[in-house]
Amino acid sequence: MKRLIALLLALLIVMPCAMAEEDPNAALVDIAREVAPRLSGLCAIEGYPELFTTNEDILDLVRQWGGDWPAETPPVRAGAAFVPQSATDALLGILAGQGLIAPELAYYGDFLLTRIATVPASTLNAQQGTNWVAASAMAGYSEVRAMDVPENGCAWVLLDYGSEHPMVLVSFCLRAEGTASINAAFVDPGAIAEPVFAVLSGAVDLKSMLTGLALGALSAENEAAETLNALLPLLDELRLSAY
Repeated sequence: MKRLIALLLALLIVMPCAMAEEDPNAALVDIAREVAPRLSGLCAIEGYPELFTTNEDILDLVRQWGGDWPAETPPVRAGAAFVPQSATDALLGILAGQGLIAPELAYYGDFLLTRIATVPASTLNAQQGTNWVAASAMAGYSEVRAMDVPENGCAWVLLDYGSEHPMVLVSFCLRAEGTASINAAFVDPGAIAEPVFAVLSGAVDLKSMLTGLALGALSAENEAAETLNALLPLLDELRLSAY
């Protein structure tokens, strides 16, 4: 009996440490690193980009992205973010309550989750000109796989391979029933790359930043203050990390 009690006490001591060491985002980074070579490999297949265009400028971009370099070169750094569906549903409710979106959209949270997952890549690439937009669209890779998913939500992994290659952004639409839609795209974050990694690493406190904006809006009697204050609790649900 004494041995059993001692064993249970040891487990109680060890288990919190083990749980603290678990990092769900790290598993997403591993999957992203596995998917990235599939994306570049697709671009390297002879004749693949020509299925979509004859524009040589666009074809040159796609060809530059092709090859085995994601598998051969470890990322210089990686960042990951997870947003549970409960947070996106709450966000839609806040925006609808503030009159910023139509109230009907709040009932489409499950559908919008799949669209929200791909917004960052398309938004980043929209800043790079029409050739980059066209090239990144035809070079996109997607798959659906079974995964151990604890809760519904969206996740993003940004892989930085250094100045010689574009970054790869892998988005996840995670379903609690155990499936994930995964999309990979080449991106060029440009000037926002450093701020993004600063936030993901914790070097910049996103909640403090948003609190400051809310206080500034409040002092200026700006209507945005109410919206910003409503968003603050949602930041506690985000899971951010950098590697």
